[in-house]
Amino acid sequence: MDDNSTKAARLCNQFYELSLRSVLEQGKWTFATIEEPVQRLDLPAYSKEQQYVYQIPPNAAVIVGLTQRWNRKKMRKNIDWDIRYIPEIKERAIICNQLSRTDEEIENNIDQDEQILIEYISDTKTTTSYTAMFVRCLVTQLAADLAMPLTHDQQRFVAMMELSNSLRQQALMQSLNEDGQDKEQWMDPITASRGW
Repeated sequence: MDDNSTKAARLCNQFYELSLRSVLEQGKWTFATIEEPVQRLDLPAYSKEQQYVYQIPPNAAVIVGLTQRWNRKKMRKNIDWDIRYIPEIKERAIICNQLSRTDEEIENNIDQDEQILIEYISDTKTTTSYTAMFVRCLVTQLAADLAMPLTHDQQRFVAMMELSNSLRQQALMQSLNEDGQDKEQWMDPITASRGW
């Protein structure tokens, strides 16, 4: 990755971040999944239906969803959320129809139940946390991304994309097993993150 002496090395450097982000966005990787309280932004209500504005974590690749604590357990609630560009802060943020208490506002368990958690796939660069299957997915995605610029061979590109897609499906099934979840189909990142 530090070599810029050849065309192949320069292209590898150019495409690596894009390939990494692409693979991270394609699934719910257990090593990259983070759940934490949302951070409320003190801004005017976005709309009558979605009054509250929350910060998108700076290291989020894909937002999986919002949950709310209930009886000191996590339970999916019908939280209506979306992502919109907010002119006041000149960046995108989560808009929501539900208030989440901040850590400073929590005084007891009932207050804690009113805290919203955000679950997202982090844009992690910590390679030591990557699973072997994820690394294989990353390598094949990078190979597919480099196939056309390096070889100009459409068949090689298609073959690498097919291999990449096949490995990704295997890896995601393995990741779901590690997480103890039902083997449900991973939701498309565009749908999951409401257009982000």
